Amino acid sequence: MRNLKTLIFGVCCCFLMSVDASAKVFNNKECQFLVNNVNKNLPEQVDTVTWLINSTCLVHGGKAEFTYVYHIDTTRISVKSLPKSFAKRTIRGFCTNPDSRVFLNGVTKMRMDYYDKVSGDFF
Repeated sequence: MRNLKTLIFGVCCCFLMSVDASAKVFNNKECQFLVNNVNKNLPEQVDTVTWLINSTCLVHGGKAEFTYVYHIDTTRISVKSLPKSFAKRTIRGFCTNPDSRVFLNGVTKMRMDYYDKVSGDFF
């Protein structure tokens, strides 16, 4: 996961060096660049039960929404053992990480979608 954060941080710094210092929402070209760079190294194992599978970025109406898509291997962990606040805590941790802040300044919404690797059910 650290490699992914480093990649995102580096890519975003490159973007910021080419634009002015004011906050700017990514456009379609910038979003696609980010997605291509994130996805080229996927899938990536995050921990013993979680894999980052894909990312997407959609720009519409001047807003950019970036989504990470994860699979959770429920054959190795009980879904009941996942607390209801699992995704919220993960997102909160990502949002408060200084390395992620540059990236987040370019998107209007960032999502982390978790799916059961076996059934495809959404968490």
